[in-house]
Amino acid sequence: MKNTLIWICLVILLPALTGQPAKPDIEVLKRAIVAYKADQRGPYKDIRWFCPDGRINDPKTPCNQEGAFQRARYKDEVDRFGKQHHIFLGQILMGTSKENFLDVSNYFSRMKQYQLEQYLQSIDNGWINEKAQFYRGAVQAEDEMAWGREFLLHMLGQQDLIENQFFITRRAVQTLPHGLDDQLKQRIRSVSKIISDEEPKFMPVRIKIHGNPQASDILASKNFIEANKNLNNATRQKIQDLIRDMEVLYAPLNYDQKIIDLSKSRLDSELKSDLTDVYRRLKTSQLDFSTFVALTDLLGGLREKIVATNNARTRLEMMDHSIELENILLNRFSEMNQAYLGELNATICQLASVTYATGLTEKWEWKKLEGQMASCHGDAFMLHDLMEFHREAKKSVEWSVNMFRSHYNPVINLFAAFEPLSNGFMDDMIRSSVLLPLGQKIGHLGQWLNEELDFRNEIEGVSKASGFRGLNPGYAFGELEVISGSAEDLDIDKSKIYVFDHPPSDLKPVAGIFTVSEGNPVSHIQLLARNLGIPNTVVGKDDFARLQRLNGSKVFYAVSPKGTVVLKSARTMTREESALFTTVERAQTKINVPTDRLKLDIQTPIDMKTLDKASSGIVCGPKAANLAELKKHFPEHVVEGIVIPFGVFKAHMDQSIPGRNTTYWEFVEETFEVAKNKLKDGSSETEIERYQLDRLEILREMIKVMPFLSTFERDLERSFQSVLNTPLGKIPVFLRSDTNMEDLKDFTGAGLNLTLFNVLDKTKILQGIKDVWASPYTERSYKWRQKFLLNPENVYPSILIIPGVNVDYSGVLITKGLTSGVENDLTIAFNRGVGGAVDGQAAESYTLHVEGFNRLEAPAREATMRYLSDRGGTSTRYVDFAEAILSEEDLDEIRTLAKEARVKIDLGEDGGTEI
Repeated sequence: MKNTLIWICLVILLPALTGQPAKPDIEVLKRAIVAYKADQRGPYKDIRWFCPDGRINDPKTPCNQEGAFQRARYKDEVDRFGKQHHIFLGQILMGTSKENFLDVSNYFSRMKQYQLEQYLQSIDNGWINEKAQFYRGAVQAEDEMAWGREFLLHMLGQQDLIENQFFITRRAVQTLPHGLDDQLKQRIRSVSKIISDEEPKFMPVRIKIHGNPQASDILASKNFIEANKNLNNATRQKIQDLIRDMEVLYAPLNYDQKIIDLSKSRLDSELKSDLTDVYRRLKTSQLDFSTFVALTDLLGGLREKIVATNNARTRLEMMDHSIELENILLNRFSEMNQAYLGELNATICQLASVTYATGLTEKWEWKKLEGQMASCHGDAFMLHDLMEFHREAKKSVEWSVNMFRSHYNPVINLFAAFEPLSNGFMDDMIRSSVLLPLGQKIGHLGQWLNEELDFRNEIEGVSKASGFRGLNPGYAFGELEVISGSAEDLDIDKSKIYVFDHPPSDLKPVAGIFTVSEGNPVSHIQLLARNLGIPNTVVGKDDFARLQRLNGSKVFYAVSPKGTVVLKSARTMTREESALFTTVERAQTKINVPTDRLKLDIQTPIDMKTLDKASSGIVCGPKAANLAELKKHFPEHVVEGIVIPFGVFKAHMDQSIPGRNTTYWEFVEETFEVAKNKLKDGSSETEIERYQLDRLEILREMIKVMPFLSTFERDLERSFQSVLNTPLGKIPVFLRSDTNMEDLKDFTGAGLNLTLFNVLDKTKILQGIKDVWASPYTERSYKWRQKFLLNPENVYPSILIIPGVNVDYSGVLITKGLTSGVENDLTIAFNRGVGGAVDGQAAESYTLHVEGFNRLEAPAREATMRYLSDRGGTSTRYVDFAEAILSEEDLDEIRTLAKEARVKIDLGEDGGTEI
């Protein structure tokens, strides 16, 4: 059955994002980073007293007012980076506005930048504070701690953040200083000051202890004693006492002390009892399975209680316990051994539940996934059930990784442009979470299954390759290129096999794809790759890093129909594998798009209602034809529309090009005729392609300024009035390219050409028509057609014009189970706002099984939604993931819609389309 895609919408209006900051000059930032590292004051210019009444005094003139504090001021350039570009360097918490630091309107960007900078400082010797970490008085640790605690109480007092942004709220508690200033910490600071007064050489260590205390200060103090043999005995003893106090401070957790502290806590008695029980269990020498279960269950219970309480201080205490329990789990998990398969499955279930407890998955997501992981309920299972359990368990890692990505990729990409070390932040966060042991245990189960089934991936240099999951079959030979950063501006080579952390939204044809981010099964990239037989595989974060060793190598890459993946270097290819590529590129069935049926004499805009499915490929493209068919059967649920048919485009292309003795269409024909002659004359494929692309670029620019035929604008204005009941330029509309080379058998052509969103202005609509006509001649569109079609030059675009409708959510329905492979299953993918799911977005995706069960394949992880303005154009706003996009009622309605469509509309080989 032909795959049929339907764009579905519900109405809602939403507020816009704040104005976006200006783009920074990256070279200026790079030079600034180098300069700050070498500067004794780093990003700071001086130290001042800040008085509650607004006065700023020099360091020797305290304010003598309660609430005064001392800290460094930023260099003017650093202030400018923050104000103009929303990039904050060397952030000092004390004195910062709580609301500005939380930065809700920018998806918590400033707070996330602080977290990223703490990471950079930890791995790069202070980063821009390399010298300034010893700048006395710039940062006061006790002030930072006090501010951090007050900020967290401010944040935890907001119920909407706790309910809807639990992940980022918990991350704030994990990363911001807020511990109580107990006697031990105070004594450490006091003694370090006394030592530096007696021995000035100790000053750098003292400043570090006061400004950024860490366990590494112990080694620094020991090294100081070793390097200064002539210290007097009294000073030496003070340093040794200091070291002893720090060793106590940074020693492994004292469970007895935790139990004593709990007895004084204001937590409710039930929670205190549960925490006490777990801490008592943890005093044993080894983490056993029952204690592990109690610990992970308690983590889940803590999230429930944190949300349920309305006291910020209680929430902070519970958050601290949650983070401490997670750290204990990560530190001691290696003590546990699974003796049998059932215990391994149970361990995976418990660890997967911790993704909910720690905010990596939302409650509704975990409930869905838990229900789909049958082994979590102790159900009897066969080998097939274990395979299904393994598949579902891997989702818990994929969804959680995408939670990190959704929140932190914008900040990482921002910083990585001027500090490449930022790219390691994502991996550091993931490996510091429950995903590390969870991924390991899922890998163990995958390895066991592969051995039982003799069904395993073969990845050179990766001994346990269960983290590779083939999406669509195919095989390729070429150079492997691993792209760790943003791929949006990458110059794509069609002969290469790419490993993407995240694929570009406008990917051109390539030999093969690996990607950490699957996006969704109905994105334009996935559909194009599937149609063209391009092998495509999802890999785990760790496996992505392992593939770096093959970067730049010639490799053989294959994905079987069952999803097994093979990746090996050219030197290890078998004779059979080599034979696939020895003489010519592998045979690929190309098709000739028929043009003899085109009806080009219709040269005025048409009311969409006058068309139907049979018009596809004759009068217009399949989008308009199939939407017209739907309008016929579902008149109340489909908008009115205007179609600019193929004939209008061809009539304009038959005009003479101003200043040239040829028509636009003759220019196209000449381009491809010369290319054929060059091929006969022995020119290289690269040379021919470059010639064609250069000519098509010229053609695009000419079409964009092409004059309209004398009657066209008048005819279009009449159509707007008669079909949409509104004058041209008074109603915002979508302009959708709709060519004769879309939704062919085995080739969708999805997303290759231009769609303009919500255009209102008459001049922009008219220009937009020319831009849409020009879009099939872009490099990307041409290359995809060239790869699959025998006559890519005979592309005829029609244009579907429909009014813009604001939506709560939108997406795609495919009348086939892309994941399950079952013909009568349904695949759907939705995002909030307009234009959902088709641009590689991390969409909420389901398989609606023919038996009636709805399987969640992935939750949405798109941080923004797009909506339409009454004045034309689109805006975006940030969203959260606390609730599902689609309700069970929505899923039932989609089932009903698909069932009705199957009955009323022939969804045969020629009928499917995206609408």
